[in-house]
Amino acid sequence: MISLDARAVAHDVTLDGNAWKRTGNVDKRVIVADLALGVTLSHGLWKLTFARYSRTREFASQQLRPVFGSVTISRRF
Repeated sequence: MISLDARAVAHDVTLDGNAWKRTGNVDKRVIVADLALGVTLSHGLWKLTFARYSRTREFASQQLRPVFGSVTISRRF
């Protein structure tokens, strides 16, 4: 599994502050993206998925790119 997701962010309250009064903010990037790499194992009705996500930096002074993973177990009915 490979997935690429890009999006434009108009207002992010965690980076821009709230909309009704002046609060702290940072120099954010308008276009951000996620890249997911993973593998899915299936057996009968069961499916097990492992994925690793890499995200671009969301603001100018961010030193590390966020990287995280997920494990999903699902069953068809």
